[in-house]
Amino acid sequence: MSVDAALYERWRAIARLFPGWTFVWDVFFNPGTYRFLGSDLLGAMRADPRVKRAFAALDTTPRHLLPALATMAHMNARRADDAFKAVAVAYITVPIALAALVSEAAPDAMRAVILGNLNAIAPIVVALLLTPVTYFCGSWRAKQIAWTMDLYRANIAAQEMSREDQPG
Repeated sequence: MSVDAALYERWRAIARLFPGWTFVWDVFFNPGTYRFLGSDLLGAMRADPRVKRAFAALDTTPRHLLPALATMAHMNARRADDAFKAVAVAYITVPIALAALVSEAAPDAMRAVILGNLNAIAPIVVALLLTPVTYFCGSWRAKQIAWTMDLYRANIAAQEMSREDQPG
């Protein structure tokens, strides 16, 4: 297997541990969630079952792939964050600005259109609100992958330093 194929296989194995669709579930039922207060949030990460599984997967990863995986994780997190920001602007800011403009220009007409088409408008408003939430969940999960990689690499560095400190 080529290095490229091994790298992407390992990336997919790690990324699959952090699916965006489970974010809402984890907000309420992940043991790390309730430790997500204060200035030390690493304890919450260490308690997260997904992070533990990622650490186990990373333990079997050849060391020469770790820097590349960390770079990929950070690039993925930046892209997911940019996508979330773009969707938030497109799906929230622009519609609110347009609604405010129309409401200011023709308030009675706007009220009549809304009240006359409430059954059609409500699903559109829900979709406009849920789409950025979905992108936020993906962005958060992408950041979790990057944070997990950073924490894993810090642990590896500490272990290597500890071995160097041992006599003999």
